[in-house]
Amino acid sequence: MSLFFGLISVFLALSFWFGIGSLFFTSFAIPFALAGIVLARSRLKKSPDSTAKAGLTASVFGFLLNLASFVLFLVFFR
Repeated sequence: MSLFFGLISVFLALSFWFGIGSLFFTSFAIPFALAGIVLARSRLKKSPDSTAKAGLTASVFGFLLNLASFVLFLVFFR
C-alpha cells in the first residue's frame, strides 16, 4: 500500500512539472506521500520488506518533489 501511495504522490507532484495540473492539484501529493511514509515505516518495523522500502523511497521522493514545486511556484509567481 505504501508503494501505491508513493507512486500517486510522485505522479501528482510531476503533474505540476509537466504542466498538466495546477498547484492546487499537486497539493494532494503531500497527504499521499505522508501516508505512504507512515505505512512504509510501520511495515519496516515489523519485518524488512523490499516493497516497503520502495514505497518509502517513492513517498519521500514525491514529498520532496512537491516541496520543490511549491518553492518554485513561490519564486516565480511572487
